[in-house]
Amino acid sequence: MWPLRGSSTWSGQLPTAALVTNFDRQGLTIDELETLLHEFGHALHVTLSHTRYAAQAGTAVKLDFVEAPSQMLEEWVYDAQVLALFQQVCASCEPVPADLLARAVQSRSFAKGLQFARQHLYASYDLALHDKDAPDPMALWARMESATPLGYEPGSLFPAGFSHVAGGYGAGYYAYLWSLAIAQDLRTAFAADPLDPAVGRRYRETVLANGGQAPPAELVARFLGRAPSNAAFFEWLER
Repeated sequence: MWPLRGSSTWSGQLPTAALVTNFDRQGLTIDELETLLHEFGHALHVTLSHTRYAAQAGTAVKLDFVEAPSQMLEEWVYDAQVLALFQQVCASCEPVPADLLARAVQSRSFAKGLQFARQHLYASYDLALHDKDAPDPMALWARMESATPLGYEPGSLFPAGFSHVAGGYGAGYYAYLWSLAIAQDLRTAFAADPLDPAVGRRYRETVLANGGQAPPAELVARFLGRAPSNAAFFEWLER
């Protein structure tokens, strides 16, 4: 079992945030722990921002960047050094066995190609759906999914459950993949030690504290000391 169990949500774009959880003391699954770290990334972005104007604080950034800090922290779930920190708040909790962690790391690459092919399809569909010609949603989906190796299953209604297009990510679903590429680039600074306090402080003061008062690419460049790159993302895809 993983140390905790639950789900979480984040709230607010001003310098206050809360994680609402329903933890099960028996432990949590790896997916739930990823969710916790993901949402914690959003919470840190909000609470650690120090902007001149509240409207530019926290996650009030360009949509292309809003998921990057949270997606970056998901990687911490698979680090033994990070997981050991749970012992500080729950001394009686059993540590995650090394072999279990190793299998979890290995399983992350299972069907990765299919996963990202689908994400590319969803992002492409979202953009096509917002075309000036306003295509019929179901006909468009059937045509686009039919062009994939898996094909389209007649009668399936994926668009009916694609809530992102009506929940703030319309014509912007691509941001999840875009932000993930940025997140992988940000992680390169923590490659030697994910808990390096000096790197963490630089990340806090350079990226998180600035919220949306400077362009994301500029903040990333300041933090990394070089221009942003997608090289780390493609390297991660090849694993």
